[in-house]
Amino acid sequence: MKYFTVSALLALASLGAAADFKLETWSGTDCKNGDHLTWSAPKHVGPGSCQFMANVKSLKVDSLLSHCTATVYTDANCSKNAKAARVGQCVQFGGMMKSFSVDCTA
Repeated sequence: MKYFTVSALLALASLGAAADFKLETWSGTDCKNGDHLTWSAPKHVGPGSCQFMANVKSLKVDSLLSHCTATVYTDANCSKNAKAARVGQCVQFGGMMKSFSVDCTA
């Protein structure tokens, strides 16, 4: 049985809305193994906020507005071991990723 956090369910519910970003996460390595989840957020949900992720070892950004950047972190508060996530690139750490942020300039 798969369990999802509240933020994951909210992200899934917003898939039909115009989004600043779309990214995919996997519980396994190489952006192809394990449980898979797609995150998508409209402007008022995603940018500038820290989003918690559970059981994520690899991540790929599918789309991102040109004036936005996505960053992944190894802690739940978007503060440790920041790593840029570029469109089309599979991002991995040696362990789990626990949060991400999307920040946009005006």
